[in-house]
Amino acid sequence: MAEVSISKSQYTDYLEHFVFERTAVMDAADIVEVYWNGNPNASWYPIQDAVYSGQICCICTCIDSGSGSQAVGSSHVQEFNIVFKYVSGVSSIPFEHQYFKYTGTNMNGTWAFSVNPINQGIIITWEAPSGALNTTFKMHCVANVNENSLNS
Repeated sequence: MAEVSISKSQYTDYLEHFVFERTAVMDAADIVEVYWNGNPNASWYPIQDAVYSGQICCICTCIDSGSGSQAVGSSHVQEFNIVFKYVSGVSSIPFEHQYFKYTGTNMNGTWAFSVNPINQGIIITWEAPSGALNTTFKMHCVANVNENSLNS
C-alpha cells in the first residue's frame, strides 16, 4: 500500500484569513464586539450566497487589572469550528463547536458568535469575567475560513 502524506501547508493558499481585534476597559458582565481588522466602522459580511467553514482562535488577555481581580497577563483562549451560511440574503450559524479552551486565573469570560441583523455578517463578542472592574482587556481573534460558493 502506498503511503499518503498530506501537508496542512498545501491547503493554506485556499483559506481566507480574517482578523478581529479590540482593546477595551470593562466591568464584570460587560459585552463588547471584537472588530474586523480592529476597525469599529467595519464588519465582515458575505457578498454572495455561500457556506463558510472555519476555525476561529480567540484570545483575551488582561493588560491592566484596574480594580479587578485579574492579573496582568492572565488570558482566556478558545478555539472553535463554526459553519456560517448565507443563502438568499439570510445568514445563520448552524454549527459551532469548541475544541480547545484555556482559562487563566479569574478569566471566566465568554466568547460568542452571532449574526448581524443589519448586514448579515458575523459578530464576535467577549463578555468580561465576573471579577472585572475597570479592567483593560486586549482581544484578538483569527479566523481561517474555507468558502464554498452556491453559484455554479
